[in-house]
Amino acid sequence: MLAIEDDGSIHLVRQYRPTVGAAMSRLPAGASRKRPPLEAARRELEEEAGLVAREWISLGAIWPLDGVVRHRIHHFVARGLSPRATAHETFEDITVHRLRDELRRMIAGGELVDGVALALLARWAAREGEG
Repeated sequence: MLAIEDDGSIHLVRQYRPTVGAAMSRLPAGASRKRPPLEAARRELEEEAGLVAREWISLGAIWPLDGVVRHRIHHFVARGLSPRATAHETFEDITVHRLRDELRRMIAGGELVDGVALALLARWAAREGEG
């Protein structure tokens, strides 16, 4: 989900990803087969980023690897944010960063390479007339 503050800044999380052997910056995210997508998004935003949102906007779903796996990802934008305590799992080493102007530099410089995050940011920019 894309968590946007009133001043336009967004929240990224940084976490070590064993699949790529490196710490990666990404948007808060999570999956649940037991919960509806919005309910899972709300829970993950609070657990990972320590935020609750007053407003949720659904941007629909994508199939990021449709030729490889049957996995659909739902994109949400969260606004009207309030801080809460994070609830990271004991094995998770997650840091949360609030960014504004650095985001474009991170994308252009290849520092933000998470495909799901890039797809959501592009979708939001196009919707808001910035794409």
